[in-house]
Amino acid sequence: MPDTPQPEIPPMRQLTIWQQNLDKSLDAQSDFLHSLWHTRYDIAMIQEPYIDFQGKSRATSHWHALYPTLHGHTDQVTHALTLVNTRLSTNSWTQIPIKSCNIVALQFHGDYGTVRFINIYNDGNHGDVLRELNQYMHNPASRMCPVEPLHYVWMGDFNRHSPLWDEERNSHLFSWRALQATQPLINLLGSYHMKMALPKDVPTLEAKATKNLTRPNNVFCSTGLLEHFVTCNTEPAWWPIKTDHFPIISVIDITPSSKDFTPRPSYKETEWNDFRELLKAELGQIPDPETYNNVDKLRQAIKCIDKAINNCMEKHTPLSKPSPASKRW
Repeated sequence: MPDTPQPEIPPMRQLTIWQQNLDKSLDAQSDFLHSLWHTRYDIAMIQEPYIDFQGKSRATSHWHALYPTLHGHTDQVTHALTLVNTRLSTNSWTQIPIKSCNIVALQFHGDYGTVRFINIYNDGNHGDVLRELNQYMHNPASRMCPVEPLHYVWMGDFNRHSPLWDEERNSHLFSWRALQATQPLINLLGSYHMKMALPKDVPTLEAKATKNLTRPNNVFCSTGLLEHFVTCNTEPAWWPIKTDHFPIISVIDITPSSKDFTPRPSYKETEWNDFRELLKAELGQIPDPETYNNVDKLRQAIKCIDKAINNCMEKHTPLSKPSPASKRW
């Protein structure tokens, strides 16, 4: 497939997030990873990722893969995965444990305060995940944070329909039973003062059979954070293959810390023959050791030797490149 054009997003000034349901498809996830462009996006919020028979998903070395807290500790199927770009400093973010296979939470903190991103997949047949989310939010310990103020962003596939966000033409989705199932989500939004960041009437899914456009996916944020959303919209042009969900791209005006990297000499790539020849010539310019009759001359000679070695390294030893797998420890 030809490369599709990518959005013009400042790479470091703002936090950029790609939210995507992949319908458990390996082909969809491979296409999605190819489109991510690791230098352009900071976070990828995935619902229904591909999970293989060993309980593993797929990601490249440019991403930290965050699984739900209960992943691998229960028979329940994992339906959420969050990827964090390795170029972001791991000192600026932390995964938050929530006892669920369908929620992945992490927090960023800095001069802007603390922002907790909660990636949610809510099954259309029950509201267990909404109850798990409510239990976490209701726990007083969850309101402790490293830097005030504390904001939340809920992003995911909620599988709930309401005239508050769906188009009115989809009135067939607003049955009494469907609205009753949506009410717990609306109650949560009111209880925790969450606002909808993705504009109303923006569809997030095209049904494979009927091609009807609906809105099961959504983005909600704390009231005080809404003004910091530069943009939040779908981008059908970057739609991965074999999924019926559109990408949702959010840009938030907070500045995550990037990873500082100090290049070091890569000795294994040194041209040693050239290095020895140059070092021999450099050392030949240092006075004969027999003339060192005091401490000052000896110290001067040591400085000359250090300078000769450094000159050889600058010319024949290249600097290392940052490893995408490097950690803060």
